[in-house]
Amino acid sequence: MTAAIRANRHRRLPPYAAAFVALATLGGCTGSDPGPTTTTPPATSTTAATTTAAPATTSKTTPTTTVDPVTAKIPAPARIENVDGSVAFAQFFISRVNDSFTHGDSSFLKGLFTNSCKACQEFADGADELKHDGLHHLGISLKAAGASSNQYTATNRSVAVQVIQNSVPVVDEVGKTVRRTKAGDGT
Repeated sequence: MTAAIRANRHRRLPPYAAAFVALATLGGCTGSDPGPTTTTPPATSTTAATTTAAPATTSKTTPTTTVDPVTAKIPAPARIENVDGSVAFAQFFISRVNDSFTHGDSSFLKGLFTNSCKACQEFADGADELKHDGLHHLGISLKAAGASSNQYTATNRSVAVQVIQNSVPVVDEVGKTVRRTKAGDGT
């Protein structure tokens, strides 16, 4: 399975992020009957203007650089555009999947893949399902046991990841175990 990078003039993800391969769906992210949906009220903000009589000052401005918030989350070794960087990115992605499952929040994966990566989307959907049901994993459910580059060219970069799924409790909002993930491995 591969993912294609979205063209975004403000964001430049490493090209190998476009070819993330071999995330196995292992059955531990299956859901139960949907529970009630929770709604968060919209955030409000207020602004106030004040004026003060202060002496005018002159300051030297220094240029600042803006870093894309998604790119900023990617560790430096996973940004390197070579085989090792593509493997590091794949391992980083698995760690973000774990964050999504332990918090029941797919936003940890936001911007790291596009819709063409079906396995990546299944991980995000699994986290959304957990959130919808008011659940989360209690512990690290996935471990990248190994990763290797299958292909690394200018136009196609893919990585195979050996994934081990641990059996961890899936708990509700009060910490009650409702089920466990299944243990297993896959590529």
